[in-house]
Amino acid sequence: MAVFQAEQKILSVIKNENDKLRMENNILKADIGYWKSQHQSAIKREEALKKELQDKKGRIKYLVRQLYERKTEQSKKKPESDKQDEDTRKRKRGQQPNRPIPKRRDQTHLPEKEEIYDLGESEKYCSTCGLPLKEMSDTEDSEVLETQEVSGYRRTIRRKKYIHSCTCPGNKGIVTAEGPAKLMPHSRYGASIWIHILIRKYRFQIPVARILKNLSLHGLSIPPGSAGDGLKRLAPLFEPVYAALEERSQKAEWWQADETRWSVFETMKNKSTFRWYLWVFISDESVVHVIDPTRSAQVIEDHLGTISNGILLVDRYSAYKSYAKKHEGITLAFCWAHVRRDFRDAGLKYEKVTKWANEWEERIGDLFHLNNIRVQYAEGSEAFKREDKRLRKAISEMEEISSKEQKKTRLHHSQISVLKSLSNHWEGLCVFIDHPEIPMDNNGSERTLRNPVVGRKNYYGSVAIWSARFTAVMFSIFETLEVWKINQLEWLSDYFRACALAGGKPPEDIDPYLPWNIKEKETKSWIFCGRTFTESELESIRLLIDEDTTRNRTAIARIACELLQWYKPDGMVKVSSMNQVLLQMEAKGLLELPPVQRQCNNGKTKPIEHTKRTTRDEEILLPAGNLPDLHIKIAETKNEKSLWNEYIDRYHYLGYTSLPGAQIKYFVYSGD
Repeated sequence: MAVFQAEQKILSVIKNENDKLRMENNILKADIGYWKSQHQSAIKREEALKKELQDKKGRIKYLVRQLYERKTEQSKKKPESDKQDEDTRKRKRGQQPNRPIPKRRDQTHLPEKEEIYDLGESEKYCSTCGLPLKEMSDTEDSEVLETQEVSGYRRTIRRKKYIHSCTCPGNKGIVTAEGPAKLMPHSRYGASIWIHILIRKYRFQIPVARILKNLSLHGLSIPPGSAGDGLKRLAPLFEPVYAALEERSQKAEWWQADETRWSVFETMKNKSTFRWYLWVFISDESVVHVIDPTRSAQVIEDHLGTISNGILLVDRYSAYKSYAKKHEGITLAFCWAHVRRDFRDAGLKYEKVTKWANEWEERIGDLFHLNNIRVQYAEGSEAFKREDKRLRKAISEMEEISSKEQKKTRLHHSQISVLKSLSNHWEGLCVFIDHPEIPMDNNGSERTLRNPVVGRKNYYGSVAIWSARFTAVMFSIFETLEVWKINQLEWLSDYFRACALAGGKPPEDIDPYLPWNIKEKETKSWIFCGRTFTESELESIRLLIDEDTTRNRTAIARIACELLQWYKPDGMVKVSSMNQVLLQMEAKGLLELPPVQRQCNNGKTKPIEHTKRTTRDEEILLPAGNLPDLHIKIAETKNEKSLWNEYIDRYHYLGYTSLPGAQIKYFVYSGD
């Protein structure tokens, strides 16, 4: 019995221990699931942190580049070996050996102040015999260019007074002569001082304090309060001109627009900060700046609200998209430079996608190149149609590549973001194809804002709301005058003279002072290859072309150079430059050139037959450094020279013409 009780006690203990072990086992099984889930969460968290760390490192790398690298996107980082090779063959600055010395600039339009220097009395006699020297009829002449510093002076105006010597009824006691017309009645500062201040502040972005300090160095001391009060009195004089610029802008068919921050240091009830925004709207004939407290679509609505149709070239800021949604007739054209920047930034941040980003940069660069070639020709010409076809093919291939890449799996997140943005804005990016007059980028508006940005850095912004308005008005007027190539100093002088004659108010008729009306009165002129061609010179070239219809284009260019006296520094006529000028004139519809002549041995025109051997294969758009070894083969046989002629005639934009003098024809091959 005792043994049985002992066994039962042992079994009870074992059973209790077994139950305890089972409970611990169940707890451990539950813990296994918990810790597995915790482990998976930790892995996901680690992956997210690694991605975040990668993004932060990429951002740091990008910001360091932005801070310390050269700002131009054209600069490429070269290996140290390449830099050493480059330093050994780096040319010196300045005039290069065996190059013609450039001619001095013609300064005969400047006023001349003659100075005569003579020998001293003792030097006018021979030191040996004492007889006087005989003066020659000519002189030894030289020229020194100088500038006259600003100098203030006082205009003392004395108006004569008269009294009547008769006793006729109604006569006034004293009759005083009328004085000169003043820009600001009852002001002691003349128009020349305000022109000086306006040009330097709003054209060259010099703070008023520095302008006044410079004037004081020349003896003219003007209190800052007087300068500020004077500018405020001048503001209403320019409002009619600004309104005309706005009206002209609204009549345009397309615009560029951009915005940047501008500070206005005046508090408002509905605005707690000093940050305002400077907007710019550019058309072919006007530039309009607007300074507004907001960066909303309402600013665009206020300026272009009455417009029903047009193209707006902008970046991808949402305000432009919001405005376009409300106006069905407005088409947004987006900037390819911003797209290129997206790919470039992705490549700079993440080494994993650098090669991919560089390939896209090359594609976009090729697109710019093809469009630049296309717009050289007159729209509708055969050359334009040929280049337009090439451009459309390139843009189609780019769209196909983008579509394929978006379908790929396991893309880097930066690739997904950039490709998605490209796809979302694709329609606006392709506007330039059907509208060749629209640029591929909005760099024009960014360049226009560059000058005001310099002013923002120099004098921080505007101290009051009226000053901000006046700043926008003066920026608009000066930039529009720059578009029309009108001297701002001369325009201000003429306009202030008219305001003075109107009693210190804007003239009733401002049409004679609007830039487009001023240009109509002036002789028409065009600038090609750095030279200005007037209407009379263009008419001479037209008469030269019509004089003999058998002349080829080179002969016309040579005779035109001689006629217009356009020579190189070495005395030779600039035939090559004139050929380019004639082509650009024809592209603008200013004249019509004879067809390209192709001379054979007997002097008769015989076109070169285009055979299958020069049929275009797959086009190679790669930098020369990425191609296999390049080598040159000279065309020696008759068959090789014929092939060379056929290639030139088929693909060169001028076609093939017989080449005079010694010549070498060669092919460049890549690889075997």
